[in-house]
Amino acid sequence: MVNPNAAFLDSREYINLANGKWQIAITTGHAPIHPGYIALIKLVGIPAALISALAGIGTIIVFYKLIKELADKNTARVAAIILALLPGVWIVQENVMVEAVSLWWLTLAIYLTVKQKWLGTGMSLIMMLLTHNQMLVWLPLILGFGLLKKDFPVLQLIKVCGAAIIVSGLMYASLGQDLLGLVYTKSGEIVPWWSSVVDLARYGRNSGILWLRLHTNLVGI
Repeated sequence: MVNPNAAFLDSREYINLANGKWQIAITTGHAPIHPGYIALIKLVGIPAALISALAGIGTIIVFYKLIKELADKNTARVAAIILALLPGVWIVQENVMVEAVSLWWLTLAIYLTVKQKWLGTGMSLIMMLLTHNQMLVWLPLILGFGLLKKDFPVLQLIKVCGAAIIVSGLMYASLGQDLLGLVYTKSGEIVPWWSSVVDLARYGRNSGILWLRLHTNLVGI
């Protein structure tokens, strides 16, 4: 089921960048760049399409463990099957797409949050943001899962998220990028948000649609 070819325009760019020199690979490409994803492709030395497939398998396994932690084995089994069968999951995980890996890091971060493994949570969040900086908008989802646990330390999660944002932001800055700027850049191309209140509302609407469309597989969570 894995597609070895670059089925999307971005896919060919990722592969070409990963085949280049390190400095060029992790600092160039159309905004938003994905230094964590490109670095992963260069480091593991296996086809990018296989990385997507393995990330997909890993995501389903961790998602199963997450739901089992919050509910029971039967519920976890059903939830994992539903997530695995979502069209968005199939699309990104059988092609060379950055969303397959960013979803893996997000799911792992949520699971480690529920388990209150804070160092692992922080590292997963940093890798998630370096893989795709627009994953920043999904941080509230992590808190939502955490609140399902009794007496969950919300303040600790906020500290970990804040530290992850700062670290990844500094790393983007070292590459000549602006983390927060890149988050709104893509949706800003559709509707300039600074013209009027109406345009600001349209920006919110269009950016929401864009993020949901780009991360359809995340809705399954």
